[in-house]
Amino acid sequence: MDVNELHSLMKLHNQVALKMKQKWEEAGIQALIMPNHPIPAFKAADSKSVGTLRDYQIMWSVLHYPAGTVPMTVMLDEESTYDDEFNDLWTNAIRKDIAGTAGMPIGVQVVGQRWDDEIVLGVMKAIDETVLSLPENPRPISQLAKEPAA
Repeated sequence: MDVNELHSLMKLHNQVALKMKQKWEEAGIQALIMPNHPIPAFKAADSKSVGTLRDYQIMWSVLHYPAGTVPMTVMLDEESTYDDEFNDLWTNAIRKDIAGTAGMPIGVQVVGQRWDDEIVLGVMKAIDETVLSLPENPRPISQLAKEPAA
């Protein structure tokens, strides 16, 4: 890669980052709370197949947005299966990877704009304190999804 190609890539990066900043500001977003990964933490042996699902994280790293993960619950034995209507290569890779994952953490990712690390940390702290105060912790994901927000 020569200097001109590098300069073009840096210019494109800055354009994408500016566009994202504008979108966040237009929507009034200070922080996003979103899944960290579509499945529980994947096994190292399966990193080539399901490790490519890291899109939930990579985009924020590329944009230099601060992000952190807060554990919410753990996988229960009865949740360590997977089926979908596609039954394709992804289905099989996920099914293989989540087998035996009881006890693995499930978390959410908190993302903020550039230089807003303190907002991300504050939201993470609020989530953590809320989860710790739940009367039955850890809970299965299915139960957390049914509870009304406080």
